[in-house]
Amino acid sequence: NEGYRVYGTGSAWAAAFRGSLLAHNGYGQVSVDGFRAARFDHNRIVSDVSDGLDLYGADTTAVVSLLGDSIATLSYGDPLYVSPFDSLTLDSAVIAAPGGYSSYLYGGGFVGVHHSRFRDITGDALDIAPGTFDSTHVLLRDVTFSGPGKGICDQCADMLYGSNLSVDADSVTMTNMDYGFDLTDSRVRLSHATLDDYYGGLYADDGYLSVANSSFNHGSYGVEWYGYGSSDSVLVTGSTFTNHRSYAIYSSLNTGATVVSGSRFTNNNEAIYHNCGRLRVRGDTATGGYYGIDASGCVAGDTLVVDRSSFGSFTSY
Repeated sequence: NEGYRVYGTGSAWAAAFRGSLLAHNGYGQVSVDGFRAARFDHNRIVSDVSDGLDLYGADTTAVVSLLGDSIATLSYGDPLYVSPFDSLTLDSAVIAAPGGYSSYLYGGGFVGVHHSRFRDITGDALDIAPGTFDSTHVLLRDVTFSGPGKGICDQCADMLYGSNLSVDADSVTMTNMDYGFDLTDSRVRLSHATLDDYYGGLYADDGYLSVANSSFNHGSYGVEWYGYGSSDSVLVTGSTFTNHRSYAIYSSLNTGATVVSGSRFTNNNEAIYHNCGRLRVRGDTATGGYYGIDASGCVAGDTLVVDRSSFGSFTSY
């Protein structure tokens, strides 16, 4: 078909697709406009010149669910565009986007992604903004993100890009991406994650950041954080950082606090860089590289406390 495979519009209606093959249609595979509920269940959606799913909710009460679906945009088009909506759940899905485009989720209150895989990503795997909501709550559980082979595209895209988000991510795996998390004005809780081969593992500014029992390997920055208020803080516990060209942890906080505990740093140019605010290092081990801790204060109340930690084999003077 030269147009959409399926196109529907209306007011306060529901849409459901199950077990369908929607492939190689000119303008897009499915466009649904004005719905209250849209459900997709074990469909296969393939496009080489257009979008996968374009879903336009009736308003911010619309509900979207995808279960076991496979979506691939091979050379052009967004795999998934949804706006506005109240909640979106993506479970046991596979999304591929080697054509350089992104999945956009705009104007939603909740996004939940479970047991899913994003592969061959060359745009942003997830680009999320809250629209008229104060923030979007993003829940990630057992999700894998990967770019294509490095010979095709080396660190080309972001795993999660957004602003004004509240992110709760557990058991996330990522490889060959530009940034894992690229966030502004957001709160982030990350645990049991493995991030490998990137420019920046986690970039965030303004808010709260907690990283626990996670692994950051092979990049320029592991965690890069900028805070602007007294309540902004960074907490890193039980995590490992290996082979970072610049900083394993970079924190710049005007008046907030950074706490790093029970973590291990190996062969990073600088294990911990901290500028302004309060820094506490407790029960950490760092070896190899140039600096263990590179810290500077800005006002009289800034503090540095190092407790029960070990640093060795650095080349700085």
